[in-house]
Amino acid sequence: MMIDREQLHAFVDGELTPEEKAQVEALLDSQEALRHQVVSIRSMKLFVQEKASCMVCDTEWRACTLRLKEIDKARGVEHFVSRYAWGLCGAFFLAILVGGHVTRTVSDGSMRPGEVARIASNLPRFSSQEPDQLLESIGSAMGQTPVPSEVRIVGGAVGHVENRVVARMQLSDEKGTLSLIVIPGGVSLSGVRPVAPGSRYLTGRIDDLNCVVWEDSGLALILIGDRSPQALGGVADRVAVR
Repeated sequence: MMIDREQLHAFVDGELTPEEKAQVEALLDSQEALRHQVVSIRSMKLFVQEKASCMVCDTEWRACTLRLKEIDKARGVEHFVSRYAWGLCGAFFLAILVGGHVTRTVSDGSMRPGEVARIASNLPRFSSQEPDQLLESIGSAMGQTPVPSEVRIVGGAVGHVENRVVARMQLSDEKGTLSLIVIPGGVSLSGVRPVAPGSRYLTGRIDDLNCVVWEDSGLALILIGDRSPQALGGVADRVAVR
């Protein structure tokens, strides 16, 4: 029987079947050269085990993990923005109506596409600020800050549209994502109605999304999302202006 070096390695590593092992042992008894090869293989494996060092990459692995989480977070925000881009543009158009600076609407309260495009060209670039930084920026620009509870702030932006300060906050809870528009000043809208008799919230449509509008401490707030006006009102109840 002939035996190759691969089989000898398998013999040393204990990977042969009992029958194969017995055949190799029989050859070792009769072939001195084969025994020398086995000794050499065992010596080499022992040397590698003793000298090889274990690579510790905890720092690098943590950095990779954090980066992957950031990528997942960025993809989630990009998905929301790409899905609701026109709705967000419409929200800013409605925010300008709130301030009384834009009055070009049709009789049913819907928006002209050309007007949406014009407003969109003036929007501040979307920012992935940390929640505390975003709230600080809004407070600095407006003097007051809407602080949501039981929902997470995942991004936002603050800027000027039609010479008026406007803020956008991207929110997220277990039911999905929402957009909150904040603008100083009173509310003057057409094409909206109360969510329910006696409710503090007005509701309307921006493209294919429901919205609720209300005033708090001199700020006009517009909450937009893919859910019922009543559900939006429940989220709005958890927004406090400080």
